[in-house]
Amino acid sequence: MANPEVTMRALLDWLGEPWDPDCLSFHRLQNPVRTASVWQIREPLMQTRQQRWVRYEAQLRQELGTALDQEMP
Repeated sequence: MANPEVTMRALLDWLGEPWDPDCLSFHRLQNPVRTASVWQIREPLMQTRQQRWVRYEAQLRQELGTALDQEMP
């Protein structure tokens, strides 16, 4: 959270995805969103949301498997 660009670049690299500067302004997009947390998508990153991914660990493991245990560079 202290430096979101560095973290996002590392995460996207780890996922094998390209960097796009728009990743930092995701909350400004006007595209339709179908999710229960639609209001969160329209807000910028906040430190109060750190570690919330743990709630979705089971679903993430289904997609990422043991790669979720690997340390990001």
